[in-house]
Amino acid sequence: TQFQQIAVVSGKGGTGKTTLLASWATLAREAVLADCDVDAANLHLLLRPELQEAQDFYGANVAVRDPALCNRCGECERRCRFAAISTTEVDALACEGCGLCVLVCPRDALRLEPALTGRYFLSQTPYGPFSHARLYPGAESSGRLVTVVRKQAEDLALARGTRLILLDGPPGVGCTAVASITEVNLVIAVTE
Repeated sequence: TQFQQIAVVSGKGGTGKTTLLASWATLAREAVLADCDVDAANLHLLLRPELQEAQDFYGANVAVRDPALCNRCGECERRCRFAAISTTEVDALACEGCGLCVLVCPRDALRLEPALTGRYFLSQTPYGPFSHARLYPGAESSGRLVTVVRKQAEDLALARGTRLILLDGPPGVGCTAVASITEVNLVIAVTE
């Protein structure tokens, strides 16, 4: 590969991983930086970024009803295991976007539409370019948003000829942690 990726992770929050990564960023001066903690990002507090670009992230689907086609038969309500749909409305927060309601609707009155679940950003810091994001509270697809953050950082590194990407990973062992460390060159685990 044309660049090296180092991810700093921890099993829990508050261990100092973000502080460690920010310190390395001040020393490296030639790195692309990425905050992969899309649920509770805080690297921006230390790096003082200037926002350059912001884009919407559509990471999930939600059922939408066409009232003109619906005859209120209740088949969708009977089949929804998330109790997200009734004969009169769809609860977008409860809807998991599985599409079963769309499949069982005899009148094609339901469809899945992309749901806005966050935003991702490109910023400039005194220490280099910075890729980061914010997943909306309760939203899905955090692992996919981390992948977007990492792809943006990799594209920046390639375009600028930068040989180092420093990744501030999220705490824990969930989807975001896995997406943060997949195919990196080195993982530093901070413990307390």
